[in-house]
Amino acid sequence: MTGGAIMSAVTPREALTSVPLFRRLKRPHIEAVLDVAVVRKARAGVTLQQQDETGQAMFVFLSGSARGEISGQTNRRVFRQGDYVGELALLEPAPATWTIVTEEPTEVLTLTQVQMASLMRADPELAIAIAREVSRLARSAVVHTDDGDLRRMQAQMLLYAEDLKRIYDDERERSAELRDSLMDTIRILVNTLESRDPRQVGHGGRVARYAQALAMRIGWDVDRSVQAAIGGLIHDIGLVGVRDDIARKRGPMDRKEIAELRQHPEIGARLLRGINSLEPLIPYVLYHHENFDGTGYPERRRGQDIPIEARLVAVADAFDDLRASQPPGDTTATDEALQSLRLMGVDRLDPELVLGFVDAYRAGDIIV
Repeated sequence: MTGGAIMSAVTPREALTSVPLFRRLKRPHIEAVLDVAVVRKARAGVTLQQQDETGQAMFVFLSGSARGEISGQTNRRVFRQGDYVGELALLEPAPATWTIVTEEPTEVLTLTQVQMASLMRADPELAIAIAREVSRLARSAVVHTDDGDLRRMQAQMLLYAEDLKRIYDDERERSAELRDSLMDTIRILVNTLESRDPRQVGHGGRVARYAQALAMRIGWDVDRSVQAAIGGLIHDIGLVGVRDDIARKRGPMDRKEIAELRQHPEIGARLLRGINSLEPLIPYVLYHHENFDGTGYPERRRGQDIPIEARLVAVADAFDDLRASQPPGDTTATDEALQSLRLMGVDRLDPELVLGFVDAYRAGDIIV
């Protein structure tokens, strides 16, 4: 991600606090970052970073200028005093995106991904603060970036969620704040995931509402019903690890494509595993594609061997998919979706939960 000009970036501190990722951090956190960041002076013609080299970094230009290019693309840029590049690269241990070469004597503030990761592991409070800023930036990215940026954002957010998990394991006493930061990160993953396919926008939110209504209908208490809503929201979170062309595909798939797509429940479960407060959500994610007749995946479970959480969210998920498959503006879409849902209760879905869903709709508990 590249940023626009920063006004009068004179000192490293002023430059750093003008970068969106760091703008709202408290002074002690800014000082901690500045302690590891390096101010580098380079003459004209020096390569600050080579595309695809190991190690990502953020550069804030304090003086001079540099040329940035991405091989094979028309994406070129001149970075001048006050510009910055690589803000979110700090959170992604991946090869460098840009080749950056100075055009004149240049002074640049440099912070690497390795330095940032070490800081966050050493200071959980800084990690929490950065998590909030990443979430805020990701919300903006959902609205403003193109598909390529969204894919990079998904990867960055997934890696960041994994970093938070590791920090959580070492800092149990801070578990509430870290759990909230991780959940916020997961919500952003859901939003970016849906944004890459217009047909899926809002799917997680609708499944969440349907799952909560069905849970209440079958007698779950408020806390467990809210848990069902969260499970419905994130049931497809593992799709973040599936290639876009496969996740978006609506036609026939070959064997390899099917195999990759069917990995997403296990990918999602791995993201949640190890966090005590989030592990109860794993059944919603891991088993929501199991069929009542034993023909589903990933474990081909059958009937009551499928956790009820997964059976419940599967009904909510199926209804939303069925309704979305109807032509826009079709006034009979809901009735046809309910009819198809009843038929799925013969083999794929738990028939009792299907009846409960239909009853909840008729009672006005489910609003479409």
